[in-house]
Amino acid sequence: MITHPEKVLFPGEEITKGELASYYEAIAPFMLPHIRGRPVTMERYHRGIGERGFFQKDVSKGFPEWLERVEVPKKGGTVHHPLVNDSRALLWLANQNSITIFASSTSTRRKTSRTCCARRRSRSAASSMSWASQAG
Repeated sequence: MITHPEKVLFPGEEITKGELASYYEAIAPFMLPHIRGRPVTMERYHRGIGERGFFQKDVSKGFPEWLERVEVPKKGGTVHHPLVNDSRALLWLANQNSITIFASSTSTRRKTSRTCCARRRSRSAASSMSWASQAG
């Protein structure tokens, strides 16, 4: 569900949040294969692109339980990035006024010793699973 679909995100063109969500839904079959299983950073514009936006990586608190996440180490701790594995998650990004989506070049689906630094979390998984420990 998109809240406030009438909110204008692109003032010059009068493009609304609802239209952004429709666009994300339309391109999902083409976009998802490229971002599925990759930690995502969102560039959010809660007042539209005419105002300053902000970057958001961490989705550990206050986000839907169904949204898959991956825990990635950083200096002094970890950060929980969202994983955009389906249309529902992509529409959730639109609802967050996320106009720019940055997908990491590292995939949680790649099971090599070089990608040993993240743990994937989902509601359906039993707690969390270390995908890197499955590297053969």
